Amino acid sequence: NPAARQKHRAQFFIPSTYAGCDGRTHSVQMECGLFGALAVDIDTGNHELLTVAAAVAAVTGGARAEIYSSSSAQPDNRKWRVLVPLATSIPGRDYADTQKAFFELLGAHGMACDVALSRPGQPVYLPNVPPKYRDRDGRPVFYQSWHVPGPLLELSPGHAIVEAREGLASARAADEAAAAEHAAAQRKKRLAYVEATGDDFEPIAHFNANNTVADMLAR
Repeated sequence: NPAARQKHRAQFFIPSTYAGCDGRTHSVQMECGLFGALAVDIDTGNHELLTVAAAVAAVTGGARAEIYSSSSAQPDNRKWRVLVPLATSIPGRDYADTQKAFFELLGAHGMACDVALSRPGQPVYLPNVPPKYRDRDGRPVFYQSWHVPGPLLELSPGHAIVEAREGLASARAADEAAAAEHAAAQRKKRLAYVEATGDDFEPIAHFNANNTVADMLAR
């Protein structure tokens, strides 16, 4: 029974135990949050409900899920939200990578997920069909939902989502190492140039030292 609110008044939640006044701040949720569910937003593809459910089941291994159509979904433009409760909550520092891994695996099943929901402070909208998407009697022109029964998702070692998450972390570590190596090489090159020419003038540092954002905006 979805709510009938305008989007700017629609209810939402963040699947985290942290609900402080700064709970919409991604860095705060990453530090303080404890997340009890994964969330998915599928706005493209016009998939059937059963197609979405099958993709989710294939990735989670048949875990419990809640699937419902988004507020702007229409019969010829179906959009979905999926909630997958976890057996064991995960810390905020692992949430983004876990979400991205989940999205990547769903993508292999044809589901293009909105990566915005990988951010720890991103709101997840609850079932809602605004008045403009209802008929004269107030009934939704289109709304579908399904409670998918099953066990809570346990992200234990060896689970496909955990392995994909570890792969993302390894790739990021490799990128960071390559960037650090490149920066060190650039510093070494710069030092060699200064020693050879005696010219240690740095244009960017000079500009930043003599200009402020406020002054540039004023100009």
